[in-house]
Amino acid sequence: MSAVEVQCPGNSVLYNETLCACVPGYLFNATTKGCTLFTVSPSEWMMNSGVDYSITFPQTIFAFDQLKKFTQSQAVFLEGTVVLLASWILFCSLVRLGKLGDGRNIWFQIRRWISRLDVCFSTKHWLEDQKVVRKRKTELGGAFSVASCILFIGLLAA
Repeated sequence: MSAVEVQCPGNSVLYNETLCACVPGYLFNATTKGCTLFTVSPSEWMMNSGVDYSITFPQTIFAFDQLKKFTQSQAVFLEGTVVLLASWILFCSLVRLGKLGDGRNIWFQIRRWISRLDVCFSTKHWLEDQKVVRKRKTELGGAFSVASCILFIGLLAA
């Protein structure tokens, strides 16, 4: 095999014995088939740090744009969560307004089971389970325990 002598244009170097490359600071000009010095006029340069120093306090703390970016399914989950939460609180309020009677009617039983659902606020009623019930103060705790679960699951799903 005979070695082919490759001629490189000015301001370039030979590498791999068959290829040419422009030296740093020079660019290959395809029309002239030569390496020309890279030059740019100062008016073409644009320097930017990428940091915006304007004051955006409310937007950084409260991301209002995020509220607009909900998808349809997220909005449905959030609306369903609000409806279910409002229904539960309304139901507990209406049951609370009902008459206790002698402790054997359905409203008393519902109030008792709502107070049984109190898992985070006042849980001593589990220890005093055999005592006579005079007034269940844990109904509010039961209502809010379930409301907290509804809210958590709804937000997690969305």
